[in-house]
Amino acid sequence: MSKLILHNQEIINIVVTTLIGPEGLNVYTSRPTDWPDGTKSDVLYAPSVVSTSFPPMLVEIQHTIDQTFIDRLLN
Repeated sequence: MSKLILHNQEIINIVVTTLIGPEGLNVYTSRPTDWPDGTKSDVLYAPSVVSTSFPPMLVEIQHTIDQTFIDRLLN
């Protein structure tokens, strides 16, 4: 349930403006993260406009980061 907060627009704006700057404010929305191999990510923030200035952002929340987690994330 705690990961549901990542879909709140206020939280999205905090993450986006921290990483991109104020020009990303209210440009991003959360999108589904069902991948073709059946896996899911925590949240994908995608811009509502097409621009190279606004790349998609994949957000993963993890208590412990180990090699298994990194391998799963990159594959």
